[in-house]
Amino acid sequence: MQEPLRRRHSSFCISNFNRQYAVSRTAGHDVLTSRASGHINLMPGKGKWVDGIMKDIFIVEDDALIAMLLEDMLADLGYRVCASAPDLERALTAARDTEFDAAILDVSLAGQSSLPVAKLLDERGKPYLYATGYGTPPDGSSPSTLPVLQKPFQLSELEQAMKRLTEA
Repeated sequence: MQEPLRRRHSSFCISNFNRQYAVSRTAGHDVLTSRASGHINLMPGKGKWVDGIMKDIFIVEDDALIAMLLEDMLADLGYRVCASAPDLERALTAARDTEFDAAILDVSLAGQSSLPVAKLLDERGKPYLYATGYGTPPDGSSPSTLPVLQKPFQLSELEQAMKRLTEA
């Protein structure tokens, strides 16, 4: 007589910049729960979409502190940064050679426009949004319906921009 399958469950707690999370593994799925918000995210493997939500994000940002903050904020929302580039040359290489679901582009990379990266993303059919202190995407951007995240931004604003990106 075969023994019935037993549900295995293990969990542990992690802290990150005064945020606490509980991570558990139930029936082969990792679950991340934010202790502050109670927000639960399944953490699937690379390149997965869960309930229409993209998971792997490519960041193009020349300010290292902003890039780290953005990565932390995206993690809070259940996303994973799979690639990051601080300048135009590396951004073009990563945009061409890396697999990701969507991108967040700084408008100005040390004085250079990120428009060539945006055009490459358009060619690849990858959704993206601009994060900028200038308020508008660079001239020549298309389409005009792209979400624009005005710096500085709050977690709730990033969450709304990411939702708009999935709808675009």
